[in-house]
Amino acid sequence: MTFGPPLPLGSESTGEYVDIFVTDTISDSRPKELGHKLPNGFQILSHKIYKIKPKALQTTVDSSLWHCIIPLPEENLRKALKWIESSSEIIIKRRNKDMDIRRLFLSWRLRDDNTLDLLLAAGDRGSVRPQELLAAASVSDETIAESRFTRIELLIRRGNEWVNPMEEIQSISF
Repeated sequence: MTFGPPLPLGSESTGEYVDIFVTDTISDSRPKELGHKLPNGFQILSHKIYKIKPKALQTTVDSSLWHCIIPLPEENLRKALKWIESSSEIIIKRRNKDMDIRRLFLSWRLRDDNTLDLLLAAGDRGSVRPQELLAAASVSDETIAESRFTRIELLIRRGNEWVNPMEEIQSISF
């Protein structure tokens, strides 16, 4: 059993993925039966059976879509995002090493209700947490602590399209 990129502490998710490898042939109904053995609050939403072992999720996922509720006036939030977008590099310390997180920020969209969607890099080539970007843009620790961060989807770029690990095309427009 292998999981996709880990969910950062203090975040929530509406869709996580796990690869489960079995040695026997299984029927299409078997994964749904396994769903009854999951902890409360967990459910199998969909599944796909592969005849050959696919690449691990951790190596195929390259980005993530986040929905963020940040208690800031729209003007302040736009200012922080424009600063991130216009920066050529944003260096933070992670595990006592300097890391440029700017290259991991892909795109953003501010919705009419002042919630924020972020498209961020994820997976083996590097990942960034929304909280790290906001902190680098001088959003206060208190505001970040009061915010809500939900990872909506893990994504894989295929040419001009985004697909989720189930290979379902996702509509991403920023």
